Amino acid sequence: MLAALVLLAPLVLTARLDADAAPVRVELHRTGGAVRGDDRGFLRVIRAGGEWISPTYRAWGLHAGDLDGDGEDEVVLGIWSTTPRHAEPEPHRTVWVLDARGAALYERWRGSALGRPLRDLRVDASTPIATLFALETTPGGCALSAYRWNGFGFGGRARAPVPCAPFCDPIAPCVTTPVGPRRARLDGRALTLEPWP
Repeated sequence: MLAALVLLAPLVLTARLDADAAPVRVELHRTGGAVRGDDRGFLRVIRAGGEWISPTYRAWGLHAGDLDGDGEDEVVLGIWSTTPRHAEPEPHRTVWVLDARGAALYERWRGSALGRPLRDLRVDASTPIATLFALETTPGGCALSAYRWNGFGFGGRARAPVPCAPFCDPIAPCVTTPVGPRRARLDGRALTLEPWP
């Protein structure tokens, strides 16, 4: 039996993949399947001198930010994985980090899931070193976790319980709380939730 696939509008972002060049357009063209984990997609990187098309990924999300503070953005992909992990359903959501090399992107870190089962993620690139915010499933419900790049993977910085609701913005780390939408920010090791917008 064939699963139905739906072509979704591309996820588009602007990223500074080279500190000495203009920002480039990065697009994730993907299909959404009727079955969990059926998503497939490819990246299209458009620069002044041409474009680059990636291999096909089992991708469900696309974000960018300077994770290591070098002045260049890394591309953060949400990837479906079928590698067994704890008691997570198969397939489950994971995170990969891609970096620029010449005109193309390469897989810098093909990570596993984060500290807990991942529901969704956002990258806050508003600070010199970007923060990855993850909505994760916990034994009592859900949590918002803040992670920073540690050189090889992500280290947890802070966590706060939140309702099991999707992010309220497709790009920004805005979460639903009992008192309304709040934007997440990491201040040192403290996670703050500020009124949104």
